[in-house]
Amino acid sequence: MRRIAFLVGLGAAATAPVTFARLPARPEPHGMALSVLVNRSGPLDVRPAGRLAGFGDLRPGRAPAAGSTTVVNETGQPLRLRFRAMPPADRADRLVRVRVTSGAHTLFSGTLDVLRGWQPPRLRLAPGGRAPLSVRAWLPGEVRTGYESRRLDVALELVPRWEPAP
Repeated sequence: MRRIAFLVGLGAAATAPVTFARLPARPEPHGMALSVLVNRSGPLDVRPAGRLAGFGDLRPGRAPAAGSTTVVNETGQPLRLRFRAMPPADRADRLVRVRVTSGAHTLFSGTLDVLRGWQPPRLRLAPGGRAPLSVRAWLPGEVRTGYESRRLDVALELVPRWEPAP
């Protein structure tokens, strides 16, 4: 009887670590690699130019990719700024939320697929004027799939529209 009790106890002790040490069902996928670029465009200077925002492991409900720059009107005429995201669409565009602001003014808030189209000129730059431009991009917490191991390189294309002289 002691032998049976010993073997049962030994079996229970041997299986206890297996019961408590569980392996994940599958490895966690990589998040989305996202970068937003902005460069000089015609009479507009951008300081600093290049990579505005970037995030190597963007995941739903976590910190956004964010960055800012300054846009400068190098002409002697007032301009209104239009912008859009380039290149054309990716399947994940509907998942990514983007907000473009200038100071306290929101110039765009929506999904990346909508930002791929031209946005109305909401930012006015006086001759020689400058304005801050900030971009935040994130995956909302309710996103469950479609972002894993994707890479999106987005260029923010800035185009001036001349305002008529008074």
